[in-house]
Amino acid sequence: MLGIDWLKELGPVTTDYTEFVMRFHHSGHDISLKADVASGPEPTSATQLKRLLKTGSTSTFYQLHVLQPAHLDPPFSPHPIPSVDFLLQKYDHLFQPPSQLPPPRQVVHRITLKPSTAPISVRPYRYPHFQKNEIEKQVSELHSAGLIRPSSSPYSSPVLLVKKKDGT
Repeated sequence: MLGIDWLKELGPVTTDYTEFVMRFHHSGHDISLKADVASGPEPTSATQLKRLLKTGSTSTFYQLHVLQPAHLDPPFSPHPIPSVDFLLQKYDHLFQPPSQLPPPRQVVHRITLKPSTAPISVRPYRYPHFQKNEIEKQVSELHSAGLIRPSSSPYSSPVLLVKKKDGT
């Protein structure tokens, strides 16, 4: 419905959301309006969403996800292809998150450059300001867990550590 001002002319209206029915009295007759749509929400396509946003037809967009309780999920979900499932189980240790930095490897790889090659100066990529706190939080957590470390490469972007007023 586009607005509800027209409903004022009908007087009292009874709405049953379980059956999607509106009942009211108009011109001496009892009127029932029944919805002919599915009872649940329908997904919006990317094209529909783009048009709604472009035309200003919406002010807020929410994305809803139905989450299953964790206790109902099986501890291991086998792959539908038996040969893939066998490989996943056989090499399970390769798919575990690293617990130290760097993960142990049999070969250490290096890129050897010509002796006269100077480090390439590349500006760091930009990111929106509203993401700054979240990026800093995630980097701090990864550093505390020992999964990342400050770069010592002359080819990496320089990092400037700034002390805040509170000493951090």
